[in-house]
Amino acid sequence: MNDKEYFFRLDALRACAVGGVLLQHFGYWIPIPLGLSLGSYGVQLFFLISGFLITGILKDSFAKKSVRKALWDFYARRFLRIVPVYYLAVFVYVITGMLDFEDSVSYWAYFVNWELFLKGHYLPGTHFWSLAVEEQFYLFWPLIVFCASRRFPLLLYSGFIFSGFVFFAWPAFSMNQLPFGWTLLPTSAFSALGAGALLRHVYHRLSLKNWNGFFVSGAAVFIGVHLVPTAFFSNPAFESVFEYHSLILLCFLMVGVLVRAETTLIDGFFRCRLVRFLGLISYGIYVWHWLAHHFWLFLKDSFGYHFPGKLDFGTGDFVVSCFMTLCFASLSWFGIEKPLLKMKKHFA
Repeated sequence: MNDKEYFFRLDALRACAVGGVLLQHFGYWIPIPLGLSLGSYGVQLFFLISGFLITGILKDSFAKKSVRKALWDFYARRFLRIVPVYYLAVFVYVITGMLDFEDSVSYWAYFVNWELFLKGHYLPGTHFWSLAVEEQFYLFWPLIVFCASRRFPLLLYSGFIFSGFVFFAWPAFSMNQLPFGWTLLPTSAFSALGAGALLRHVYHRLSLKNWNGFFVSGAAVFIGVHLVPTAFFSNPAFESVFEYHSLILLCFLMVGVLVRAETTLIDGFFRCRLVRFLGLISYGIYVWHWLAHHFWLFLKDSFGYHFPGKLDFGTGDFVVSCFMTLCFASLSWFGIEKPLLKMKKHFA
């Protein structure tokens, strides 16, 4: 597979991930089979893709540049990609009154996931928790990749996955419950981020035959992990632990198969320009979707508009909120993100 196809597929996966988030947040009235949390699936898929890509970027950079230059370029590129749009969104939340200035301090500092955990309740713009986790991940991950590039990479990445499971499962086994906001802490993302890094490590090291065997084994583990809670545990906290990590394993298998396969039966989907574009603007979709949704509800209430018939039950709001989200994200992409991305070439 060439690099172009490889990135096309990841863009499509990002589109699927952010689509899951929109369905979870806007389509609350839509029955989801097996009670699957599409929002959690989408966020874990984002984390795993991030672990895969960031590990590759850092590994290549450390191999070609001095440590100081590699770190400078990495953080400069991450800043250009993430921070301007994020800070603009937080600013808009504050000036529109959706977020109190006092509460916004943790948002500016990329600390909101910890504040939600410590306060024990949600705040406006709660979805920013995952972006805070990403930023916290960027602070220490270069050190992990630097060490792994010298020795014991398999042990380090596997240990990171295992530590994520232990941190996540500890309250379930010790207190028979998961505290509020436990899934918002960076430790809860260790498994997905580590799985992405492990995937990147083995990507160039396994032949296609061994790669297929690797993922057949992974599929067997997924089935086993998914069945464990119903077979051996009746405690909802235990079930949450295994379901959460079976979701990560599913994302791991999906990304692994798609980045390694020469062709797939749905390559037409991955090459679709609309799908690839949605993947490109997925960050903007994630950042702006709640603001777009509330803006639509404000307009709807201001003009006293009601959808006819069954559309008023939620379908109409879902469609319009998604459309307005795409408008916000497109403006963000063409007006802010894309121009800033052109500056990244100075830190290649």
